[in-house]
Amino acid sequence: MSKWVVTSAKYLTEKEADRLKDYLYSNANNRRGKITLFIIMMLIGSGLRAQELCDLTVNQTPVGLGEDALSVKGKGGQLRHVWILPELSEMIRWYVAKIRLTLVRRPMLKRDHDQPLLLKENGKKYDRYDLYRRIRRTAAKAGIAKKVGVHTLRHTYGTGVYRRTHNILLVKDQLGHKDLNTTTVYSKLDDATVIETLKKAHILTVKRPFSDVGNSKPLRT
Repeated sequence: MSKWVVTSAKYLTEKEADRLKDYLYSNANNRRGKITLFIIMMLIGSGLRAQELCDLTVNQTPVGLGEDALSVKGKGGQLRHVWILPELSEMIRWYVAKIRLTLVRRPMLKRDHDQPLLLKENGKKYDRYDLYRRIRRTAAKAGIAKKVGVHTLRHTYGTGVYRRTHNILLVKDQLGHKDLNTTTVYSKLDDATVIETLKKAHILTVKRPFSDVGNSKPLRT
């Protein structure tokens, strides 16, 4: 079994994720801002590893597949089907049609579908270090104190999917884990989450402060 726990230091809380998204959308008023928005939404919405996103080609997205999914080459060259929400599919199609065209500076040809989805402003392919630098700087500008990288967004995805579905096999397949034990870290709650979860269990709630107990009449039996 895995020894470590995905603590809140390793993923974005809902409040932090909303703050980051608000910043991204409010600053998507130029091409660079739109590309940054696209990159981070791709990672939050799919849980891909950095290299997986860098290697993803146009035809491995809904543009080529014709469905709300990504065909991802993961570790060891293994292909997996990653399902995504329709909203992200629409964002991918928009990026390819409106943004990516401006980066290659010519109409898209059929052979372009075998080329990387992500391109830098100079038209070159992204690498994982480019992604990390952009994400870290963006998160800092958004006012998020913790260090945020690609794996932070991957953990955000894994944590979010598990806590909403409690389907550990779904998380395993989506993230491309070979061993289910690797995925079980998302089922282990950190201290703050344990407390919040316990608060939802009504039967555990103390009815009134203990200091008031002596002021009430004892129950007759």
